[in-house]
Amino acid sequence: MSKTNKIAIITGGGSGIGREMTLLLASKGIIIYIIGRRAEKLAETAKLAGNGNVITITADIANEVGRKTVLDATEKANINYLIHNAGTASPLKTLLEGRC
Repeated sequence: MSKTNKIAIITGGGSGIGREMTLLLASKGIIIYIIGRRAEKLAETAKLAGNGNVITITADIANEVGRKTVLDATEKANINYLIHNAGTASPLKTLLEGRC
């Protein structure tokens, strides 16, 4: 496996479908920022990926502070993929507007 120049963001990446998507993309060499409220679950997912391609961001994107945390952490990233898997849909527009 080699690293690519591709970068993904996965909300809800610490468990379930988000975790499985993270592991799959990490195995393809994609750098992934995973976002979630539970730091321990995010850390478990990053450890399972085992290749250093997973960057964890503990944040609740349902509120403004959490969205700002994500924007600050990914400010210099050239994001190719956004997988919005978190249990909330309303902040997605706000999150994307902050990047434009």
